[in-house]
Amino acid sequence: ESPDPQRIYLPVGSACTVSGLIVGTVLARRLGIKALSHPDFKIIACNAHDRTAKLDRMVGYHINPMFGFMPLTITYTVKATCEALVELGGPDITDEALEFIKTSVELRSDLDVVGLYGAHSTKSRIASNLYDKQGFVVDSDGKEAKNLWLCGHFVAKAFQPLLQDLEDDEEESDASSSDQATSANAAAPPPPKYMLWMTKSAVQPRGNVDEWSQMLQENESVQEWANEGKAESSLRPGRVSTKDGSPDDYRSLMTKVL
Repeated sequence: ESPDPQRIYLPVGSACTVSGLIVGTVLARRLGIKALSHPDFKIIACNAHDRTAKLDRMVGYHINPMFGFMPLTITYTVKATCEALVELGGPDITDEALEFIKTSVELRSDLDVVGLYGAHSTKSRIASNLYDKQGFVVDSDGKEAKNLWLCGHFVAKAFQPLLQDLEDDEEESDASSSDQATSANAAAPPPPKYMLWMTKSAVQPRGNVDEWSQMLQENESVQEWANEGKAESSLRPGRVSTKDGSPDDYRSLMTKVL
């Protein structure tokens, strides 16, 4: 369990996870379930793909109703999920979900944060390196828990905006406190509760397929692509090389699930 957050930050690729959060939040409210109920609750959807980010900067592609017929947009996926929910006997929450998108979903598509798909931008790399040096995770009892790793493909591109917003909030709070310094009864506002959402940063699942043998059977272009990917996080020091490597170079980072 965790405190009810004011915001959830997550990276957006195919838009499946963010759409699920939207539908889940709206459904919970319809059913009276106490979750994600902060009055100022927002989902901060951070683009991971440079081309989609450009479309979002230009026309709000992901949440613009004009593109609601396009698969892999947030609007399309939310509408399709609501339809499936009705088919399964659940309530029709389409209107509430579309209204939630308008009022409580914020797109982040900054060019200097998104960079290119599949790699760090300069800003996401700085944020990831900062976490490697200073970050830690605690559970609901305050005990230290398993650390995350922040990949440049996705999660670091949501972590950077979260950090930036926290810094901006702190500066704003300091300025406000200074203005109210003459008031003896002025109380400092509580710190914001922002959540980073990215489950694969905790677990890299491995099934019952020999992925290494399959990689060695791939064509030269695919193998070159795999060989070029370099692990940057000190918390994830694995490597993949079909030239001089082995599965032992990375499997220690994975969790057997099948």
